Amino acid sequence: MARVKSLLRRSQHDVKNEEPDQIEVGPLVIKKDSHEVETLTGKSIQLTALEFGILYLLASHPNRVFSADEIFERVWQQESVVSAKTVMVHVSHLRDKIEEATDGEKVIQTVWGVGYKIEVR
Repeated sequence: MARVKSLLRRSQHDVKNEEPDQIEVGPLVIKKDSHEVETLTGKSIQLTALEFGILYLLASHPNRVFSADEIFERVWQQESVVSAKTVMVHVSHLRDKIEEATDGEKVIQTVWGVGYKIEVR
């Protein structure tokens, strides 16, 4: 029985860590291993490590809404003890960079009172 639990735990753990190296979402191509983001037309978008982390988190879970606290805990990898404004500022900078590179396309949506998401239809 213990061996079965161990195998189950290991297989669940392996599945959780399987994140795609490259994600295409809207007008963007996000490359995890090289921390690069480009538009579909090949224009490079320079992001900070935190901005990249936020974008990758949202893009790897399309249509899922993440609260500011959840984003902080997953991207900063520590318990959220700061104001949600910290995340809001980083998301704002990220949006500005994406919109500038894509002629105004809005990739990250705000779900008022809840958080942020990238919607994929």
